[in-house]
Amino acid sequence: MTSPFTPELAHALRTLGTDEITTNRDVLKQAGLVGPETRFAYVGLVDPDKRDALGAGTSDRRVRSFLVDLSTGASHDTVVSVTTATLVSARTLDPDVDGAVPVVLDEFTIVEEVVHRDPRWLAAMARRGLTDLSTLRVNPLSAGVLADGERGHRIQRCFTFVQRTPDDLGWAHPVDGVTVMVDVVTREVLDVQDHALLPVPQEDGNYHLPSWRGPDREGVKPIAITQPEGPSFTIDDDGVLDWLGWRLQVAFDQREGLVVRTVSVDDDGGARPVLYRGSIAEMVVPYGDPSPQRWFQNFFDGGEYLFGGFANELVLGCDCLGEITYLDAVVAGNDGAPRVIKQAICIHEEDAGVLWKHTDGWNGSSQTRRNRRLVVSFFMTVGNYDYGFYWYFGLDGTIDFEIKATGIVFTSAYPGEGYRFATQVAPGLGAPNHQHLFCARLDVMVDGSENAVDEVESVMVPRGPDNPYGTGYTQSFTRLHDESEAQREADNRKGRFWLVSNPEKPNRLGAPVAWGLFPQGRELLLADADADITRRATYATKHLWVTPYAPDELYPAGDLVNLHRGGDGLPGGPPRTGTSTAPTSCSGTPSASRTTRASRTGPSCRSTRPASPSSRSDSSVGTRRSTSPRARRATSPESPATTTTTSTTSTTTTMRSTRTVPTTQRSADRCRSTHGSPTGTGCSPAGWATSRASSARSGPRSRSSRRRPAARSARPGSARCPTSTPPSSPHEPHRRTGAPSPTTSAHASFATSPRGLRSGPTSSPTSSSARRDPSAARPSTRSRERSTSS
Repeated sequence: MTSPFTPELAHALRTLGTDEITTNRDVLKQAGLVGPETRFAYVGLVDPDKRDALGAGTSDRRVRSFLVDLSTGASHDTVVSVTTATLVSARTLDPDVDGAVPVVLDEFTIVEEVVHRDPRWLAAMARRGLTDLSTLRVNPLSAGVLADGERGHRIQRCFTFVQRTPDDLGWAHPVDGVTVMVDVVTREVLDVQDHALLPVPQEDGNYHLPSWRGPDREGVKPIAITQPEGPSFTIDDDGVLDWLGWRLQVAFDQREGLVVRTVSVDDDGGARPVLYRGSIAEMVVPYGDPSPQRWFQNFFDGGEYLFGGFANELVLGCDCLGEITYLDAVVAGNDGAPRVIKQAICIHEEDAGVLWKHTDGWNGSSQTRRNRRLVVSFFMTVGNYDYGFYWYFGLDGTIDFEIKATGIVFTSAYPGEGYRFATQVAPGLGAPNHQHLFCARLDVMVDGSENAVDEVESVMVPRGPDNPYGTGYTQSFTRLHDESEAQREADNRKGRFWLVSNPEKPNRLGAPVAWGLFPQGRELLLADADADITRRATYATKHLWVTPYAPDELYPAGDLVNLHRGGDGLPGGPPRTGTSTAPTSCSGTPSASRTTRASRTGPSCRSTRPASPSSRSDSSVGTRRSTSPRARRATSPESPATTTTTSTTSTTTTMRSTRTVPTTQRSADRCRSTHGSPTGTGCSPAGWATSRASSARSGPRSRSSRRRPAARSARPGSARCPTSTPPSSPHEPHRRTGAPSPTTSAHASFATSPRGLRSGPTSSPTSSSARRDPSAARPSTRSRERSTSS
């Protein structure tokens, strides 16, 4: 099978380079759109229309930018062709209608300077005995929906924290009850609201200081992870990665962070497409404390602050352990010039336990296949929270996504015993109830573009002639025909999941090839149907949204989330007929759906994962549809249509095949167990789960084509991981990073064992030979390191 994912397509979809970001800025400056006070809130690649990219192709690389002039508030949404160095479009934004461009770093500095001069705020602090301005940190926060009297202003709402010394953790000492509204354009305080006189918590939380933390745990022995022959993957200059039958393109975006593109699996030498594009397109953190000083706390860390712009520089042995390949990330600074984040993306493979095992009592054989997985990840810090984004690709065809939510909880004063909307975490210190709702947008392309989506449930069969003993049960399949039908919730009691299939590609048993989307089935957005946050984050009210592909529909809460009143994003405008829809899962346990028949453009699967309430941070996955004037057309199961899937799930969503079959030996490495029998006892460290036992093959592992001297870490256990310093972050009263609270792992696993792919990868992958334009001004983006850690 000839892959539709060509080297030319990979070159068109590669991450923006420093030269392209520079060209974008130069063109906008020449067009008179960049002045002394202009700030670039976002700069990113405009994906070409998938129908064109998979057809005749495109060589025109375009860049989209959001600009704001901090002296006037004037904002623009621009598109530049960096191929021809021309301005394609520039639209002046009306923040009251369109929403405001994302928050820029300069606003954080502006806010504290302005607030420290305001007599109303000074008086509120004096009432609490706080008069030393050097210890009072002002924490700017995205303002949410503006009141009628606030419209027309670019506002940050602000809290205050006490940082007693430069090393003190300010989050431990919130000055609760006082909210300040600042216009960052006019640089004035619009209002100071002193709602309640609450004591400032006094206990320190300086976990980063040895004098406060105490001695480290003793008895921890080093763990050394080595691959003497190097990793089993290769990666080229366009980010195309080959690993044991998987091929995907690793990309990075200033808003979404890590993006995986053009994912396919090798089957007897032919590449079979699975996923055109996958990313976490949005996250919202709605707070559940309705007190008057914090009702507005609903942070969209994707659309308001941008994931990629706050990516960490990763540290060997601390963030990544083993045989590591790093990629740098290139984003734009607020001045529009390129900014390189060193070692932002970590790529490695790791052992993943037993993939398949069986001991047979009849023939005496005992077989084990070990699993390993490819890990592509990055970490970002937004104020008090740190998030790890992990994409996993397994030997059984599974694609998992995991969010590791860590850092520090956003704190408040604890009003007293029995307060329902916060948890006391230290004397007088509260952690307000909140959720973390992530949204994954998956543009699915299972064996081609003609895809469909079905909802699958386990069904008990009533007692009758076909079930005389009442023990029979079966599965039901419900085709999702249009977008109104394809707004779904998970149901663990029924084992509900969604199946994305290609009706035109039968497997060897005659059923359509398919991949299952398995959500976790956790709680959805916990807010009233008429609440502001429900209008702004409607994507989080369902576990699955299936929408037709549209190149301008990218984000589940809309393009411009900051200060937006809601109504953009999912579910979008009037129901579209004539186009089939694919499922989007929001929160839930394993569930899957079969895709409705999709057109040549293929389905896009978006998942939204809500997390549980309170101070525990879980996650949710989902995707947005922007308002569109086009009518949605109802589609019969037989008519071609374009599908886009979005799933919202909490903590874990899995996409995998819906049938379990014995795994066959796929590796030249076989080892007998200590009690091995002559009939074939052994284990395979690199086995691929395949649907037919007769297709066992073996072959050498591929070695990385880009070997660099390995930078070894210090002697195991001899050094503490250094503190990484990301750019100054929003809602951050200090500039230290770290996390005294345990990491909460939140999976969105799209376990994708292809149902009906005749077999898994059969031969060792080779590095792509397409390395185009080597002279382009791109920074060195690759380094290899090995580490050990205690």
